[in-house]
Amino acid sequence: MGEREDARARGGIRYRTPPVDISETSKSVTLQAELPGVDKGNIEIDIDGDELTIKGERKPHDSGLKLLHGESNRSDYFRTFSLGEELDTSNVEASFKDGVLTLTLHKKPEVLPKKISIEAG
Repeated sequence: MGEREDARARGGIRYRTPPVDISETSKSVTLQAELPGVDKGNIEIDIDGDELTIKGERKPHDSGLKLLHGESNRSDYFRTFSLGEELDTSNVEASFKDGVLTLTLHKKPEVLPKKISIEAG
């Protein structure tokens, strides 16, 4: 799994690239993306062919308040990855907790390690 493109500016809109950790077991690949300031309902995860896209929309602070000083970056998040052929894109689990999106992409059964038993004889 690798990043497909730099998404800092796309279609004239500026996005932040969320930091991501990717780990692997013999059965799956796990991607954890940091999306601070994004609500669960404002996250889009799309898989199109071998391309995984994560987009997180940050809503502005309460519009009834007058901002006196602001240092936080209000840009939305966007990042795209190319997926390897060994991943089963129909078997993906997603969770979101404390600003961290966790995606678990399971490997296709045919690429999983196999144990071969030896028959007595």
